[in-house]
Amino acid sequence: MDSEEPVSVRRERRWRINGLLSLLVLCASVGCKDKGPGKTPAKRAVAAKAKRYRIGVIAPKGVPKGGTAIAAVSLKALEPYKVNLEYPLKLTVTGPSDVEPQTEVMGKKDAALFNKREVVLKPSCTVSNSGEHTFKAELRFSVCTAELCELKTEKLTWVARVE
Repeated sequence: MDSEEPVSVRRERRWRINGLLSLLVLCASVGCKDKGPGKTPAKRAVAAKAKRYRIGVIAPKGVPKGGTAIAAVSLKALEPYKVNLEYPLKLTVTGPSDVEPQTEVMGKKDAALFNKREVVLKPSCTVSNSGEHTFKAELRFSVCTAELCELKTEKLTWVARVE
């Protein structure tokens, strides 16, 4: 019976069957059944692009020459994500040549605030010259949901004003 149908009809039927089988395999691997109504793969893909965290930097202003410039770097996990408390969080700050120390590395033990919702680190240095000083930093961290964890690296820059 199949041989009486034109080749194009058989090919189209085979593509449809293969497409349905592929969709079933995809749903089985990502758990489509467990996600509830309205949670199609396309909607999950859009949700995957949603923000998982917010990072902020408060740069020091009005620091006296020879004084200590203290910045504040904050990481806030956005629902349903949480800061991974087990991950070795690391902030590496590099400043211009006229600051001491020129490079500072901070971790969990150095945090002013460290919990599953928010992390605040306060890197500091002594600034010997007045003017604007540019600092660069790299923050390595992890945010998680109940199902998955994501390792992240963010590059930050700020300017400290010294009088």
